[in-house]
Amino acid sequence: MFKVLIISFLIPFASHLLFMSNNQEVDYVASTTVSVGSVTTPPQKLTFSDPNQLLTTVSKDVSILGFIPKDIVSLSKLGYPEQSARSVVVSDLERMVDEAKKDGVILSIVSSYRSYDKQVELFSDYSKNIGEVKANTFSARPGHSEHQLGTTFDFSNEKREGLTQGFGLAPEGLWLAKNAYQYGFTISYPAHKVKVTGYTYEPWHYRYVGVEMATYLFKNDLVLQELDFTVYK
Repeated sequence: MFKVLIISFLIPFASHLLFMSNNQEVDYVASTTVSVGSVTTPPQKLTFSDPNQLLTTVSKDVSILGFIPKDIVSLSKLGYPEQSARSVVVSDLERMVDEAKKDGVILSIVSSYRSYDKQVELFSDYSKNIGEVKANTFSARPGHSEHQLGTTFDFSNEKREGLTQGFGLAPEGLWLAKNAYQYGFTISYPAHKVKVTGYTYEPWHYRYVGVEMATYLFKNDLVLQELDFTVYK
């Protein structure tokens, strides 16, 4: 139902602006059918189960307006009382962090759920400092950020150091790139998909889409915007 349409630069988060400041709670709207053109090798028509409505489209061209997830919970159990996410994500998130630790990799969470109003602040600050056009290459406008879904995380190392593209070659970044899909997470803005996503490379930014979808994307080297799929509950 919605049409959806990242390579160098040191930056923090990803996020986009639809001038609608209505931050009221609305029903979670999942895409019924999503199609995108201009894909080098378009995949076949796909159907995915989405009982938890994880595949809702949000991109530079599609806004979720003032959407507020109804099942947001604290991540205090993971040691981040200041962070929160949708409850449906927590189990696999905890499992992924635990498995990474067994491999000697400590994954820290530096950003998770972000409200519409918080995104207004971030995008406005970036725009004032470097200009709106440049800001829009790495920061989403309010209503267009995956973080607002409550299923997206920015990961870092044990010291929770700043987010840079060098993270992609760090042990934590390499571990995520190889294993995150097994826990339902997909990298949203790969270096070689800049023209597709419209955002610069962010090796720390992962969205939870469920194991089925994450595995498909990983195995076929795709991002959500390149798929033609239907979802059902």
